[in-house]
Amino acid sequence: MELHGEEEDAHLTRTMLSNVRDMRIPIPPRHDKHGAESDLWYQGHHTGGWYLTDQGIAFLRSEIRQEHKARHELRAQWIPWLLALTGLVGSITGLVALLK
Repeated sequence: MELHGEEEDAHLTRTMLSNVRDMRIPIPPRHDKHGAESDLWYQGHHTGGWYLTDQGIAFLRSEIRQEHKARHELRAQWIPWLLALTGLVGSITGLVALLK
């Protein structure tokens, strides 16, 4: 059962790290400055691979949400300008049609 759990953790870790890399979010280190193992990672007993703990998954999900929110807010700042430009183009088109 532990091996199956590690395989599930491996898949979840790969998926999370792929999303984090795509968004260019820093990946938390496996060890801290003093060489102690991080609370965000654990090393599997059967496979020897490094996997995210539940705390690590929660941390990365939080970072992904923050990045999504920041990107959304950046896009939302352009909406008023885009609407104003669309209105201006419509007004000019109407004025040109009226003058002809």
